[in-house]
Amino acid sequence: MKIVVNPKYGWLTDFVHSVPRHEYAVEEVFRENRNIVELTSCDGQRLVVKKYKRPTLANCVVYTFLRKTKAQRSYENALQLYYRGIGTAAPVGYIEQRKHGFFHTGWFISVYLPLPTLDEVYRRTTDRDKRDKLASDFMDFTLKLFKEGIIDHDYNASNILAYNDGGRWHFSLVDINRLRFVRKRRLNDEMHAMEQLGASAEDLVRFLPRYAEESGNDIDHCFLMLLIGKLRHKHRNAMKARMKRFLRIGTNPKK
Repeated sequence: MKIVVNPKYGWLTDFVHSVPRHEYAVEEVFRENRNIVELTSCDGQRLVVKKYKRPTLANCVVYTFLRKTKAQRSYENALQLYYRGIGTAAPVGYIEQRKHGFFHTGWFISVYLPLPTLDEVYRRTTDRDKRDKLASDFMDFTLKLFKEGIIDHDYNASNILAYNDGGRWHFSLVDINRLRFVRKRRLNDEMHAMEQLGASAEDLVRFLPRYAEESGNDIDHCFLMLLIGKLRHKHRNAMKARMKRFLRIGTNPKK
């Protein structure tokens, strides 16, 4: 078993080692579908433990020999975000368990951030001016990510936490195992991140001119790439739905 603990949180080493045995009290379960995400505490520090669903046999081989596990990527990505001044839950450690020489199960442990998600904040912000301020500050945050070469392949409002401090909105990324750090900016990468947000047409009309000016891209080209991305995403989801129906996944067979 591989266990890595952030030196900054060395005093939590015993707790991290206890995680595979589930020797901790669960205060709340945030998610229990593909992955299990739980809230717990140790010596007054509130923590989030994320246990990743066991991968397929093929991916067990991939994670053993060819690719970093989701747990390791989450930990290392969190450190990178911290170094670049991007908000995220502080990484405490990660665990990789093997069976018969192959990767089997992974865990990522982080400090708990008691913040609402961006979609929750947006839904409860009904004042037009306050919504515009939220959208404007989020545009600034998104542009900062792109300037830093950060591409989030799971960039949606439920994976972004938000809080207001001194009249300005600040944001933190969570569920970060699918981040990429690139040296050279590419319009296609950044528009792919944008199309996952599900932003309204009004917000995109405000954002894209600022993005085009900042990045030096032609605005018509930006709109085209975003549209192509949305159509591709819609087509991909439709294909997945048809395949599930064909295989009768997630549906009850007729009696």
